[in-house]
Amino acid sequence: MGKARKILTQNDVSSVEKLMGEDPKAACERLGYALRGRMALHKARRYTFDGITASTKRKTPPSTVRSLDAEFTGSKSRDKMVSTARDLFSNFGFARGLLKTHVKNVVGTGPHLQLRSGDEKWDETAEKYFRAWSKKCDVRGQLTFTGFIGVGEARQLVDGDCGLALVKGGRLQGIEGDRIANPPKDKQKKNYRYEAGVEMTREGWPIGYYVHKRKEYGGVYNAAVRIDAQDFRHLYLPDRFDQVRGVTWLMAGLNDMRDLQEVLEAVKIKTKVENVLGVAVKSDAANMDLASLWGTPTDYTATAPDGSSETRYEVMLGQGVHSFELAPGESVDVIESKTPNNTFDAFTLLLIRIVSLTINMPLEIALQYFTRGSYSGHRAAFLQYYDYCIQRRQEIEDRWLNSIVPWVIEGAMKRGDLPRPTLEKADTRNFVWQWPGLHLLDPDKERRADLAAYKMRVMSLSDICARDGRDWQEVGRQIIREVKWYQEEAMRQGIDPRLVMPQTTQPGENPGGATAAREEEDVEDEG
Repeated sequence: MGKARKILTQNDVSSVEKLMGEDPKAACERLGYALRGRMALHKARRYTFDGITASTKRKTPPSTVRSLDAEFTGSKSRDKMVSTARDLFSNFGFARGLLKTHVKNVVGTGPHLQLRSGDEKWDETAEKYFRAWSKKCDVRGQLTFTGFIGVGEARQLVDGDCGLALVKGGRLQGIEGDRIANPPKDKQKKNYRYEAGVEMTREGWPIGYYVHKRKEYGGVYNAAVRIDAQDFRHLYLPDRFDQVRGVTWLMAGLNDMRDLQEVLEAVKIKTKVENVLGVAVKSDAANMDLASLWGTPTDYTATAPDGSSETRYEVMLGQGVHSFELAPGESVDVIESKTPNNTFDAFTLLLIRIVSLTINMPLEIALQYFTRGSYSGHRAAFLQYYDYCIQRRQEIEDRWLNSIVPWVIEGAMKRGDLPRPTLEKADTRNFVWQWPGLHLLDPDKERRADLAAYKMRVMSLSDICARDGRDWQEVGRQIIREVKWYQEEAMRQGIDPRLVMPQTTQPGENPGGATAAREEEDVEDEG
């Protein structure tokens, strides 16, 4: 009964003890039934992620299927997950580089807001206000709006998820995932569900988040602050329909990343040991070159294993081990581990590829590894990852940005910091985001391909500009402004504007290469 008390509940123990005096056989059956049920539940609650489990044995697949969030209930699994990932990304250069590369490609310099209300003057005024707000949107005054997006993308990749609180007055406050936890039992409402700090209706709709303060030496207090769901933005990458909290996509690659770190550390240690070892040169003292780089030999008398006396030579080395003792006829081989060997590069690249694929990042992007393969292969890998970055940007827009913009703009108009549109039918909620463009491997080849696609009408100007991170309408406006400036400047100086206007084709030619005269002939022939 002593061991059973660690697994059985008090009700189970009491019922068995009560039956012991009445029917010992029934009591044993009752105990066995309770133990089997409790042990099954106990095993089901063990960690299901190898990345946070220290074991040298192959894991037995669990027999019970549970929700993803239930695997972290009642244990420190989530804390171990966050702690393991944070340790890797803080102390392992490759992991940190992988994270920085991902954030750079997904977020980069950040998205730019472009309003499409229909009132162009108000759009310019509101965009100017939003740019000014973006520079001071943090309640702590540390991050810009782009910085918030970058840190949020990094936190959901390392910690699994993070939050963003909308503070009165138009400011943002970042919430790290480990601070989101359930309130004490006495503060939980009976008609609601609570899952890892998220308060939900019975149907699973989030209505509140509980944010705790951290203790001085780690962990969080039970003094939680409840934030309404309408004032909270939760960012994570869901894998399952009933998932409430996030789990990093790199969970499947944490062990591989740790293996890679340990392999590299082992190779570095062996290399350092080999550099410490010296080379023993066996030579007769009379023939030894006194100017040898290996040093000058000295002889001395030593006692041999059989008790007799023998002469030994000691060679003092300038580097490495201080000396070797050599008896006549003895020799010393240099210790060499042959590590890394011919398969080392292939093995490490395989581990890096496995880890990178957990976030859909090709090896070429993870290591800036463009020294092998063809241009077409590198371009295919780059475009594949770029498609993933577009998907991540769309998810960031849907989960964060599209709800923050109306909150900022409408709040500013209510406070009087931003005037309202003069156009009656202006739609202040109509806007788009312009993200940074694609970094081209060979701009000359890409431009020629774009021109050919544009002539064939399979790609529009907006598609080309969007890939470069530019707004095609703004490009058109800028071209008009430049043409107008050339015309006005030429007329002011009394010069024919056609002589100073920039031209992309030769005079009399159209972009297709035919002359203007030939075009007129073709038109007449068709007529």
